[in-house]
Amino acid sequence: MSLRSGWLLVGVLVASGFALGPLLVRVEPTRHDGCGSCHTDREPTHAQLGCEACHLGNANTAVREVAHVGLVRLPGQLDDASRTCGAAGCHVDAPARLANNVMTTMNGVVSVDRWVFGAQPTQTALTPISSIGHGPADSHLRNLCASCHLGTKKVTAGPIDERTRGGGCLACHLEYGGSAHPKIAGVVGSNACFGCHSRSGRISLNFEGWLDLGEADGGSKTLRDGRHLQRVAADVHATAGFGCVDCHGAAEVMGDGRLALHREDQRVIACADCHPEGTPNAFQGTLDALSQRVLARLPVDAGVVVRAERTGVPLPGLFVVDGGVQVWVRGQARLVDAPRSNAACSRQGLHGRLSCQSCHDAWVPTCISCHTRFDDGGVMFDLLAREEAAGSWEEQGGVAEALPPALGETADGGIVTVAPGMILTIDDRPLRRLFAPVAAHTTSRARTCTTCHVNPAALGFGRGTMKFTKTQGALEPSFDLSLPRASDGLPQDAWVAPWTASAASTREWLAPLSVPTQRRVVAVGACLSCHTDHAVLLGRQPPGPRCLKMR
Repeated sequence: MSLRSGWLLVGVLVASGFALGPLLVRVEPTRHDGCGSCHTDREPTHAQLGCEACHLGNANTAVREVAHVGLVRLPGQLDDASRTCGAAGCHVDAPARLANNVMTTMNGVVSVDRWVFGAQPTQTALTPISSIGHGPADSHLRNLCASCHLGTKKVTAGPIDERTRGGGCLACHLEYGGSAHPKIAGVVGSNACFGCHSRSGRISLNFEGWLDLGEADGGSKTLRDGRHLQRVAADVHATAGFGCVDCHGAAEVMGDGRLALHREDQRVIACADCHPEGTPNAFQGTLDALSQRVLARLPVDAGVVVRAERTGVPLPGLFVVDGGVQVWVRGQARLVDAPRSNAACSRQGLHGRLSCQSCHDAWVPTCISCHTRFDDGGVMFDLLAREEAAGSWEEQGGVAEALPPALGETADGGIVTVAPGMILTIDDRPLRRLFAPVAAHTTSRARTCTTCHVNPAALGFGRGTMKFTKTQGALEPSFDLSLPRASDGLPQDAWVAPWTASAASTREWLAPLSVPTQRRVVAVGACLSCHTDHAVLLGRQPPGPRCLKMR
């Protein structure tokens, strides 16, 4: 934009907030970037574009009052993204992709919350956070949850930490360093994920090997928001130096523009993409512009890109090399060989129904006996309206622990890891027992046979021990469950009673292990009371004449 010589009428504000204008200022045409006469701390990545490419305003003058007309102080928020980051010649597809992104809509969180409160009939509906009202479920979201989405306005400049929320493009792509102006980071650091993902499922904490104790005393580290952390086992990928974006690339995190109703709808990466059972999937065809940009930043020409098994999209950063897969670890700037899938993981074997996490998630954060009540006389902060409102939701949870996950069964017969999503009472309503699918990000070596087959907690029965008694030529299983019973007669941490499968979860496609599956799991546990020989356990040898059947 160029201006002709002349006079411009502007209003001027001083620090006290009183207007001194109107003021006539002389506007002279200029060929240089007027912003540079005051702002010398340019952002290095986009410096060649000039300040106005992001901040708008008027760079064709050195007069402050004129230059700041229409200025956007923190550009990249969702309400200005189409004029700033998504402007012509820049990232034009980004605003449309983010519009239906589950991190923008918060649709899954809203749907499940409203279903729990009885405000909608199913766990899945089109309910973006921007559309909620002020009923009990929606006020609960407004009081406790609604700030963790990309549409939340970032109002304060500064590094991203666990207290930071929202900001659209700024939620991920700001990187503060030595200069006053932050760098616009193309490769997103894991700290950008931490602000929101250190809560709810706490996957950022889990990945690094921290258990969130909340405000309870103890732990060996304290976050800036006052939560105490206790050190537990970190994910093997974290130990190896991987960051979040080494697995979760732009195609997944940014979304593809299609509406995602739950987080799993937006997922692209799968364990088999790095650890294939056979020959890796190579992407055939022309790479999209974003993938080409990602590859152009890498200082190596690693070869053919891996094709995502689940969605078919290219995964820049994963390469097919000598019949295996190599991963570019961005934080270490090196290629790493991904181990091949073990023969025991074969989808054609007895464990073919199991997801990778069923064996390899070491622990999940669990907090049972959650009590939620509404205080009519309290005052809450409405996280959407950003103002105080009448009434307040108060939550009281139990002791946080790091425990192996339970198992659930999907509608198509798969076995996945689950955790207590909600074992709670709301005001005086009956106890709700809801387990949720979990991607714990606590990958470790595979669980042993006994941690599933001789463990009532894995079956959803609750913590305790499993025993086998010889009765009339058969083994009779029994369960000694350790936690006290709740008002519905089940142990406090249970999902179902033994040999039953009727219980709710936070997804329509997820249920407790079916009774036939429970019996098959426990039958192997019966064998384990005598046998440790995998040949017998895996069915490669027939049972001996002295083997007893499970009753």
